[in-house]
Formats: sequence, structure tokens, C-alpha cells
Amino acid sequence: MALSTACLDTPQMPVFEVPELDTSRTVEITGVGRVSMDPNLVSVDLVLEAAAPKPQGAFLRCQTRMTDLKQALERANVPRADMLAGARSLQRIAKGLDKLPLVGSEGDYHMTQTVTLILRDLNLFPDILEVAEQNEVERIENVRFGFANAVPLEERARERAIAEARAKAQTLAEESHLRVGEVLSIEELAGPEDDPHLAWFEAPVSGNEFVVTVRVVFAMSEF
Repeated sequence: MALSTACLDTPQMPVFEVPELDTSRTVEITGVGRVSMDPNLVSVDLVLEAAAPKPQGAFLRCQTRMTDLKQALERANVPRADMLAGARSLQRIAKGLDKLPLVGSEGDYHMTQTVTLILRDLNLFPDILEVAEQNEVERIENVRFGFANAVPLEERARERAIAEARAKAQTLAEESHLRVGEVLSIEELAGPEDDPHLAWFEAPVSGNEFVVTVRVVFAMSEF
């Protein structure tokens, strides 16, 4: 039995024309989302100083003081994992300085060492200040308050920013007798720090705002 070659031809699929999205009418809107929340972390730098005629002596004195300080902090319920090593410096105190360091004299070697504390219980903060005083810490610096996990706050603030942008676009569309279409692009202009798990703020202790700003481009069309 002979088969016609026509029967073996691959059937042609129907061709559908997909209309291109009309992006000739667009609107670019900036939206800002804010979330207020009391912080649950505090970060603080404690700076120790020591001086001696020889560099080794200044280093050992500062190291001994830091060991004693960390032991006192542990007794105050600060875990070792939340004591982060900070900057160190060792230099000779030059003669003729207008302002000498808190520790040491001209010609001595001067050592500074910093430990950064992450306090996950804000109620510990007064106790830590007392420990610093008892251990004669020379400087207390960079007190910051923040959140242990900023990711949910970032997501909530971003949602509010996009919602605000859409609401603005809707208002403009109604005034122009147009309809808001799909989102063509979203660009985040401002948000949290690079670390998504921490967000730090300066004082005050409460009422901090977590802010995300976005730029959204919407398509616009006629009814």
C-alpha cells in the first residue's frame, strides 16, 4: 500500500499574533514606606588605653586590661560571642603635642584597644556602663540601637513603598482619564544597611523608623 507524502507532512501550527505592550504612556512614581518599631539591640564601643616606655610594655598592659574587662562583662551576662574585637593602635607620644592622650606622657608608647559589645537585652545597658566605670574604661563611643532581624521590617517597608507609589499613580491616572497598567520596573533608591540581619540607628532609644524608598514605572493606557 502506497502512502501519500501529503499524509506525512508535519501539520502547521496556527500562528497567533500577540499584541505588543504599549509602553508609550508610562508614569514614574517614587514611593516611601516606613515601619516604626522599638529596637531590641544596643551596640557600644569600649576603648581602653595603656602607656609604657617600651612598646611591648604598652601592649601587655592594654591586653591585660582588656582581659580583665571581658571577664567582668561575662559576669554581667554578656556572652563572649557578643564581644567583637575592634581597632587597635600603638604609637609613640610625640613631644610638644598640644593635647596629650588620657594615658601616658611624652616619649611613651601609647596603646588603644576597642571591644564592640552587642547587647541583646537593653536592660543590661546600665549594668555595662557600671562595669565600664569600675574598669576605668577611658572612652565609651558609638552607642547605636537597632533590630536583631531587619528582614521582615525591610519587606514590610518595601510593600508600603510600592503601595504608596501605586496609589499616587492611580490618582494621576484618574486625573488624566487613564488606567494604571502593569509595573514595568522597580528600583530601590534607599533602604537598610548592607547587612539584612541588622539595622542600626542612633538614639533615641524608641520610635525609630525603618525606611525604604522605591522608584516604580507603571504602564498607562486608555479605558
